[in-house]
Amino acid sequence: MGAYSIYISSTYRDLIEDRNLLRLRLDQAQYITVCMEKYPPALSQSIKDKCQKDVADADIYVGIIGDKYGSLAMDENGNQLPLSYTEYEYDAAVMNKKKRLIFFKAVKEPIADERLLKFISKIKTTPFFTGVFDDYKDLPGLVLAAVVAETGDFKKKFIPGETKLLCDRVEQARFFTNSIMQNVHHHIYFFMVCGHKYNGHSMMVNRCIYSIRNQFGNNETLDIRFMANSNPPSDGEKIKQDIKNKLLSQLQSKTNEVITVFSADSFFDCLNKVNKNCLVISIIIQSTFLKNHIDVYKEGIQKFYTEFSQVDNPLYRNKKIIFFTHVQYNDETADKDVMIKDFENMPHFENKKMPVLEKINDDIIVEWMLENNLGENQFEIDNQVKEHFSTIERDMNQEYFMDNAAEAMEKIIDHYNTKKFNS
Repeated sequence: MGAYSIYISSTYRDLIEDRNLLRLRLDQAQYITVCMEKYPPALSQSIKDKCQKDVADADIYVGIIGDKYGSLAMDENGNQLPLSYTEYEYDAAVMNKKKRLIFFKAVKEPIADERLLKFISKIKTTPFFTGVFDDYKDLPGLVLAAVVAETGDFKKKFIPGETKLLCDRVEQARFFTNSIMQNVHHHIYFFMVCGHKYNGHSMMVNRCIYSIRNQFGNNETLDIRFMANSNPPSDGEKIKQDIKNKLLSQLQSKTNEVITVFSADSFFDCLNKVNKNCLVISIIIQSTFLKNHIDVYKEGIQKFYTEFSQVDNPLYRNKKIIFFTHVQYNDETADKDVMIKDFENMPHFENKKMPVLEKINDDIIVEWMLENNLGENQFEIDNQVKEHFSTIERDMNQEYFMDNAAEAMEKIIDHYNTKKFNS
């Protein structure tokens, strides 16, 4: 048969990291994942009915149980039902005699919610495969092993090139995901990203886009990147206009749509016309252009964002525009602290400044390889790191820029896939 389809069931907000990482690893292993995150915002049926139908259609049901019972389901008329979405999903798996793989997350305090205790008791009265995990990073390995054990699916699993995006940057990815989920009803998001120009700015944005595409669906995200360099920067208005012109030019080029008015509304309308759900915009500001002009650039950026933010149209509630302002320094000692301090107090970046992009080292690469199963044992992993990373330029702390490591990571992925293909 083709790839197995796996339905992921759990409460949501308390298990976001667990679900996201599990879905990512299953996708990488070429399984078909089905879950509520992938549902379109507007459904022609109740979410409960959709969930139960998807469970019935899936090959395998994976349930993750934490210390929360979850939201009570609603029917098509908006009336509250007696059980949670998670329990209805489980009931559908039992009713349709699906393979059920249940994983309990270790809890710190005794469970007091009688509804959850009753649900757990129900689970334990029926045959199922169960596992227990402490950390969300341990869950994918347990699930994959259980899937193979239950299905006998020992097919070769190839690692996609996007796996390199998962190297380090955990803090930035978590910050981004949490910000999106905490403000899920917003239309426009602003993020500030600081770091040396060679420290993986592009890879970090690609990682965020990868996450967005998993949520909104493949090919539904537009990505635009450009330098904000108005030379010479005479005033903030000129910088604002320079940004507007570049953004408008790229958007029209990528969509073949004519945009006559520069506004958030016109951009959302453009997304509608080209059937995209999300527009990701990276504005790059380098210290080369900032020297002696920081205040002017701050004024221009602030004017641009203030003008663009003025939108409140319910027609576009399912669309999102995400801005990344990259403040990149060229000289680690001279520019870093000054630039970050000057930009982080801008109103649009309040609580939106991502952790600074720092250099990485061999330990981080080894951890990345272990987490993504890019080696059969420690000896093979050590040899791969030595072969592909030994020639990378390092500082006195044996650290190096992420951009310099990207090609080596691609070679490691190619080595793994070639080995799998020939095995």
